[in-house]
Amino acid sequence: HDEQHGWMMSVIVIAVLCALLFYGCFAWTTERVKPIKKQQNSLKSDLQDLLHNRPWWILLGAGVAALVFNSIRDGATVYYFKYYVVEEEYASISLFGISFVLSGLYLAVGQAANIVGVVLAAPLSNRIGKKKTYMWAMSIATVLSVIFYWFDKEQLMLMFIFQVLISICAGSIFPLLWSMYADCADYSELKTGNRATGLIFSSSSMSQKFGWAIGSAVTGWLLAFYGFEANAVQGEEAIHGIRMFLSWLPAMGTVLSVIFISLYPLSEKEMRKINLIVIHCSATCEDRPFTGQALEAAHRRRGFDGTGYHFYIRRDGQILTTRPVERAGAHAHGYNAHSIGIAYEGGLDHYGNPKDTRTEWQRHSLRVLVRALLMDYPDAKVVGHRDLSPDRNGNGEVEPMEWTKQCPCFEVKKEKW
Repeated sequence: HDEQHGWMMSVIVIAVLCALLFYGCFAWTTERVKPIKKQQNSLKSDLQDLLHNRPWWILLGAGVAALVFNSIRDGATVYYFKYYVVEEEYASISLFGISFVLSGLYLAVGQAANIVGVVLAAPLSNRIGKKKTYMWAMSIATVLSVIFYWFDKEQLMLMFIFQVLISICAGSIFPLLWSMYADCADYSELKTGNRATGLIFSSSSMSQKFGWAIGSAVTGWLLAFYGFEANAVQGEEAIHGIRMFLSWLPAMGTVLSVIFISLYPLSEKEMRKINLIVIHCSATCEDRPFTGQALEAAHRRRGFDGTGYHFYIRRDGQILTTRPVERAGAHAHGYNAHSIGIAYEGGLDHYGNPKDTRTEWQRHSLRVLVRALLMDYPDAKVVGHRDLSPDRNGNGEVEPMEWTKQCPCFEVKKEKW
């Protein structure tokens, strides 16, 4: 009776915490991006667009395979430690006043490592791309899972170390999957003009549940196949099967996931359609050096996640790459999603007045850089930051009297790129 009451109270506590966290999440979320128009689409048209969304189908397969991997590993952990490791021979472990058996501690450590993987997903994908990060994570998880098969039942330290490493890999892929589902919504809008975000995400959530269901069912079927008998001494074949559950069998799921994701066609460059190259100045005096580090520090003080421009040209003509082109910048409000920002050092005279302070080296480097970018993005238009000021009189041209700022302090349209 006490155990039943304990389980019930645990569920109640978890439910209350979840309700409070959900309420806080939505109550403190501010919708800053307002839709331009109200989009009304029929369910039939949304379904048709979804069925023709090839990247979504690929992610569906990758996601189901990844969840089968997780479901098999987690579902078989209790059997692995009870019948192979024989955790009853070990005393329970106490952490922070909570007692754990080996299988419980193993799963808890895995969940903590999952969180580490989630945290690492963003910086890694920003550096090498979402697709490559996903493939590397699942490939490493495959190799580690296969090696897991040969662990002797006394090698507990290695089991826990590999659990941490595999769980970090597994945790890192789920933020990537959701981010790529968002890319699928953008892709659908690009191809059809219809943005069925709700349907794409809800169907993707359904696929996750499908993956867990398949993994759980496969675990039960294969336990029976290997001759498993509950609460009994297991034969050699059953022990072999239980060891397979934490090694070769989940590795098959990761291999399938890697195969699917290798077919995923949407790269960061593909998703970021560049139609503007925006020229800026650092708005610093011509007689005062302003290094790349100083620029980054200034932008971080403004709350940016690094330098807002993609390139920065020093007075000696050196071109600094300050932000990957694949990442949206923070340099021209309202235009960042589809633009590349270039800034040159300077833009003010000795007294702080606007002035074209570009050296010959800067002019040359800027010309070379813009020409190179136009080869990659031939449809992009080159403009100065001030050219993006609102056309207040509506004559189709932004005139000097309409400029909200002087940056980049020279007439970009007169340059011969």
